[in-house]
Parts: sequence; structure tokens; C-alpha cells
Amino acid sequence: MKNIKMVFSDVDNTLVTVTNPFSETLKTAIKLMNNNEIEFVMCSGRPTKNLINVANDMISSGLNLNYVVGFNGSQVYDLNAKEIIVNNYLEQEHVEVITEVLESLNIDYLTYFGDDIFASNPDNEYAIHEKKLTELNLEQLVVKKPSPKVLG
Repeated sequence: MKNIKMVFSDVDNTLVTVTNPFSETLKTAIKLMNNNEIEFVMCSGRPTKNLINVANDMISSGLNLNYVVGFNGSQVYDLNAKEIIVNNYLEQEHVEVITEVLESLNIDYLTYFGDDIFASNPDNEYAIHEKKLTELNLEQLVVKKPSPKVLG
């Protein structure tokens, strides 16, 4: 175990499920990693802001977490410095190409910028679900901007 420096884990349906949020077994495992100087990092397709909230809940229960990785790796957030240390957005022209394909197939989509979700159709049930899940603002997409992900 001494050679392991860091463990990365997905969140949804891996660490937590709808019926089983962070279990005592999981907390014990993370404490064991903490005690052996192994960094535990949550990774997810979720927006970084949402992961920060989850991590802060875990920290308040006595766990040591230093980083979260959000948007499928597009952002790495340092929980101690309270800042994004990696920010790898899709460039605007890539967002435009992806969304043009989705539009040609009549597929609603979401993009993200800051603490907001921008939806091609904010009334879409998946957009509404994403707003509830992530606790981000949901806005009508007007101008396409760089984004950490496009979700169709």
C-alpha cells in the first residue's frame, strides 16, 4: 500500500447511489487512505461546483479531501486553495461544431459556463433534471461560449 499515492473514483453509481449516499464503509475506507497518506479524489461528469458541495459535506464529517475532478476531467479544483487549478474548456468553435450536429439531429443539448447551465431547450425534462441534480442555474442558450462539456 505504500506505493499508492492517489486513488481516483467516480461518484454516481460508484461511490453513491440513489438509495445509498456515502456509506459508513466508504467513509472508513477513505479514512484508512487518509491515515496511509493516500490522496482520495472524487471524479465525475458532474459540474465542479456540485462536487465541491459533496466534498465539503464529506470533509465536515471528518474526511480529508484536497481535490475534485469535474466535468469528465475538464476541471480540477483544489479544495484547500479554493480555486480551479486545471480548466480545460472546449473551445468555442468546437462547441459550435458539436451543437450544430446535435441541432441537425433535433437533439436538445446543454452547455456550461461558470455556475450556469445553458440549454437549447430549458423546458426539456433532462435539462430540468440536470438543474436539480447539479444545483446550477438553468438558462436559455443564446450565445455559444467555450464549455467544459456539451451534453446532448
